[in-house]
Amino acid sequence: MEIVAKLKALQPVVEKGSFKSRKVWAVVPDEKYPQTLEFELHQDKVDLFENVGIDSEVKFYLNLRGREWTGTDGVTKVFNSFVCWKVDILSTQGTAPAPALPDANEVLPF
Repeated sequence: MEIVAKLKALQPVVEKGSFKSRKVWAVVPDEKYPQTLEFELHQDKVDLFENVGIDSEVKFYLNLRGREWTGTDGVTKVFNSFVCWKVDILSTQGTAPAPALPDANEVLPF
């Protein structure tokens, strides 16, 4: 799967043992309703955006992943994620690296 979008923000690299991951936010342009999507980068792919500025247009090559999870209440839910394995930088509008997203432990206003 391929999606062209503008880079909005980068989450810092997270390391758990030998596993590394990073989340990236990008905005898919739409004349009426732009969509902000979150992509995951794993292992050696976490460095793909080190020198890419905010608002740069990027072609993301993705795998769509999904998994079931059953909570202690017995309710089963499905979680989906886009895992990015390659990028093409189409334009470099931004000059500064994208800002980091808020810390996952930070309380959000909603």
